[in-house]
Amino acid sequence: FWKTLRLKFKIPFDRETYLNQVELIIPIVYSDLNRRIKNALTFGIIFLILGLTIVISKSDTGYLFIIIGIILLINSFLNSKKYKTNKETYLNLVKKNLTENLTDYEYGTFEFNDDNLTFSDKNQNRTFKWSDFQDYKIIDRNLFLVLDKYKGEIYAIGEKEINNTNFKKVIEFVEKKINQLNIK
Repeated sequence: FWKTLRLKFKIPFDRETYLNQVELIIPIVYSDLNRRIKNALTFGIIFLILGLTIVISKSDTGYLFIIIGIILLINSFLNSKKYKTNKETYLNLVKKNLTENLTDYEYGTFEFNDDNLTFSDKNQNRTFKWSDFQDYKIIDRNLFLVLDKYKGEIYAIGEKEINNTNFKKVIEFVEKKINQLNIK
């Protein structure tokens, strides 16, 4: 006989934990932009050094490499600034929303089943098939279940919210479910 697993956790809302998880989610949402920033920075430095080396060896074509390097470095700087501004703006909006609507955040319930994950709180009750998830990440003892990283649809559950033993059970269960579907 098949043993079905069901893990259910009703988690009281904790402002600091929530804000910490939101901060950890932002790099997931902006992971493509962060990769472009790093690539532009890396190639900008390479082109700049290559251009300087060519100019030192008395060839004018080095200036083209220098210009490309500078353009890439400026691009990296501007995108980095954009990321920091977006992150700060979003965190301020989240904090403002928490202050204005604190009564909306009483608890959240996660129910892990063989076929799906159900999340409910005061405002919503949503059920997701395991195949709905694009990915999962474990960062700083928090599990992030990614439905759509571009829309920021990411559900988080932390070790300190459900204790170490239950967190390990959840991680093991999610890894089996999501890896079984070849998502990761």
